[in-house]
Amino acid sequence: MKYIHIVTILLFTAFNVIGCGGGGSTDSQSSATSNLEFKFFPPGFFVAGYREEFNFTGTRQRTDTNEQTDTFTNASVIVTQPEGVYDLTSVIPILDTGEIGFSDGTNTPASFTQNYTLFANDRRYIGDTTILFGITTTTTATSTSPIPETVNIGDSGEVGRYQDNFGQIIVITWNIEDAGNDQAQFTWTTRTRSAVDNSLLVEREDISIIDVNGNRLSKSARIEFFNLAPSLLDNWIGVKAP
Repeated sequence: MKYIHIVTILLFTAFNVIGCGGGGSTDSQSSATSNLEFKFFPPGFFVAGYREEFNFTGTRQRTDTNEQTDTFTNASVIVTQPEGVYDLTSVIPILDTGEIGFSDGTNTPASFTQNYTLFANDRRYIGDTTILFGITTTTTATSTSPIPETVNIGDSGEVGRYQDNFGQIIVITWNIEDAGNDQAQFTWTTRTRSAVDNSLLVEREDISIIDVNGNRLSKSARIEFFNLAPSLLDNWIGVKAP
């Protein structure tokens, strides 16, 4: 069934996903970009009512034969919500809603909510809730690290470690690379492992091309499912809506 293959996908988050673009760069451009300081989040991201929209297309393929097995679409709307409480902690929820369409003409609504602590000087990611195919998945933190306000090319770090309501273990990391033209490639990597044998189940890379102010110019995602036989690879491309 289709949902077995997709239910573990984390929906497009505010970071998430997704970035292609940025173009090439000369050595001088690369050197100039590497000296810039980039904001981790765009202006106003944690103010209730902040809004972004991305239109996504995606493909799925078998990793053993590279055979394409499905295509997807999703119109993602990201809106910052009023302050709330998650896992007994005051948070700012970031809600991402959409409707995933499949090549057979079917579709399903989906939502993903990220929860961040309130203060910029100690911003932490404490967990999330996904609703997909009527199944709710929640993650809660076992450890977290402060998320910096600004970063430079070559920086990286761990967001935190989490466990979901099915017992799986999640580790989230980030890194910043030069994308040329005074832009950076921001990658948010989520690795989901089995609580039984620590085997890697799913690895997802959400990539955004950002400017120095942290604005996401484009998004992309690469998701590999190792818990399926054969393993499957999803690739998503997102274009920012005007």
